Amino acid sequence: MPLATHELNPGPSARHSPPVVATVLGRPWRLDGRRLGLLGSTTLQVRCSCGHSGAVPVAELMSRHGRDARVRDAVASMRCGSCGSRDLEEVRWLG
Repeated sequence: MPLATHELNPGPSARHSPPVVATVLGRPWRLDGRRLGLLGSTTLQVRCSCGHSGAVPVAELMSRHGRDARVRDAVASMRCGSCGSRDLEEVRWLG
């Protein structure tokens, strides 16, 4: 079942989140420390440890956290729309 919505917890989180990765020219590229504004109007594919997954528009993350927020901080605030967990297994940038 695709992720229809996601909940975001306002405020910083100290918990560990998975690295945000993309494949560029066949090589992994980490995006954790990048600013949301640099990703533009693209999408992050998110998968929870419960198996639920879905697409999250970067534009929505920018509207909640601002263009200058770091990708890792926006990802750390996400909750699974199915089980409510913050235990994300994988986050990929779809470019």
